[in-house]
Amino acid sequence: MSLDERSSLGGPTLGHAAVMDNAAEVQETCDECGFDANDWTRDRITKELGTAADAWREVFGRHEADTLHARPRPEVWSAVEYAVHTARVVEFWGDACRTVTSGGVVDIDMASYPDADVFPYNEVAPDEALADLATHFASLHGLTETASTEEWAAPLRISHPEIEQAFHAMGIADAGTGALHAVHDALHHLGDVERGLLPA
Repeated sequence: MSLDERSSLGGPTLGHAAVMDNAAEVQETCDECGFDANDWTRDRITKELGTAADAWREVFGRHEADTLHARPRPEVWSAVEYAVHTARVVEFWGDACRTVTSGGVVDIDMASYPDADVFPYNEVAPDEALADLATHFASLHGLTETASTEEWAAPLRISHPEIEQAFHAMGIADAGTGALHAVHDALHHLGDVERGLLPA
């Protein structure tokens, strides 16, 4: 899966952003998986992050390691590759949310984009990939539980103005919507994994 098929630093290409009367009301949506930010509350985000690791474990637990490492097609990532990619995305957004809730500016290095066609993610053992995911789900879950209302609404500020503007245009404009984007990415890619593991 190439970089141009993915939105910046994290995940599924967004189907569209539903623009209301002003940029602050843009909501992240996805034509591919049906995700709609309008359906999500902070409480639902927190609950999803608290159970996400178990959902990935349940899917992985139905398959042997060889299957989890196999790409269903050469251009489609394996289950393990999706898991490691998702862990990196959730880690990024956890760090980004903590940065903005403390008043900081997020620095993005596009060379670190978690692309399984660039990095050897398929060399990671399935159990290690799941443990990595669980660590970062738990970390972001902790933030969603403890952030104050003001911190949750802290604006997303990025060191590259064009990237900041692109995220804002997709409805990712503050700590809360950053956390929600991580949830979207994880759900979307779990769906990718399940489809990839279906019998040919």
